[in-house]
Amino acid sequence: ALLADVPHTREPQLTGSASDALMNRIGMQRSTYEGPTGIIGAIHDACHRDGFDSVSLWVPVSHYINQSPNPVAVRALVRGLGKASGVDIPEWDLDASVEQWRTQVNAVVADDDDITEYVHDLEERSDAAPLVTPVESEIPSAD
Repeated sequence: ALLADVPHTREPQLTGSASDALMNRIGMQRSTYEGPTGIIGAIHDACHRDGFDSVSLWVPVSHYINQSPNPVAVRALVRGLGKASGVDIPEWDLDASVEQWRTQVNAVVADDDDITEYVHDLEERSDAAPLVTPVESEIPSAD
């Protein structure tokens, strides 16, 4: 998971790195990160050079919630891993955990007017943001 300015009230959008075939199968958004790479980038490069598909999955979580574990993030990652691997991974009681977690977080947020307003702003930005296609086409020309 990575901390981000996303509302806890929306389903998280997986991001990460993957070969194009896996990116399409998972239906995740392409990361726009263009900074230094670490071991994950090196592993993806080695896999690509040797003809293997690879994937690293990340899920943005609300930075204003300091609670772990986050069952919403866990469920998103489990679903992404299932899609990437082609294996049906049982989610056990994740749906019940998600509902319990959301109820607890909603109660805490409702007690603070500033956070409530902040979450509302994040929801509006999230709802207005265009959906990113899983695999983008060529970079548009500067014209």
